[in-house]
Amino acid sequence: MVAQPSYGMFRCFSIIQALCFGLSLYLFMLFFGCMAAIFYSITAWLAPLVQSMGMSHSQSGLILTLFTAIQIPVSFLMPVLVSKIGGGKTWLLVCSLSELIGISLLMGHSLPWIATIFLGIGAGGLFPLALLIPIEEANSEEEATSWSAMMQFGGFMFGSIGPMLFGLTADVFDNFTPALIVIMDYIFNDFYYF
Repeated sequence: MVAQPSYGMFRCFSIIQALCFGLSLYLFMLFFGCMAAIFYSITAWLAPLVQSMGMSHSQSGLILTLFTAIQIPVSFLMPVLVSKIGGGKTWLLVCSLSELIGISLLMGHSLPWIATIFLGIGAGGLFPLALLIPIEEANSEEEATSWSAMMQFGGFMFGSIGPMLFGLTADVFDNFTPALIVIMDYIFNDFYYF
């Protein structure tokens, strides 16, 4: 009787194969990392940023609440829209452009409420769409599972440095504009996926 390979051995081989031969995986990881870095940076620094624009502490708290209140329903609605209408990559582009508009408005020190709406739509839509990428691109269930795990692991690791880099940039230049430029660079890196 010949022993059958276990799922663990297959999974290990699948991960090694993806690490060695999956350029797409690294692009997905970069996309997910940029998306996470943008979200974490905005969540951590939006209130201090709008305070530097002259808003009070309570107003900046309301801005952060608005950001969260918009992104939560958008994150639930986006997968429904994609399943009904289709065009996942188009929706990724729309959400990225929404974040780009929001960051541009903040860079111009104008309309922080409107900027927050755009940022909430972008952040709320990108996360569920990013989770769908390995499912749509992989050739098998096992590949989708291993790609998803590696994309999230690498992406969250990369994303975790976003707020620190944002704060460091703001401290070095004593201004939030260069830090917002770093966020815009993350958004443009997301465009590379398309």
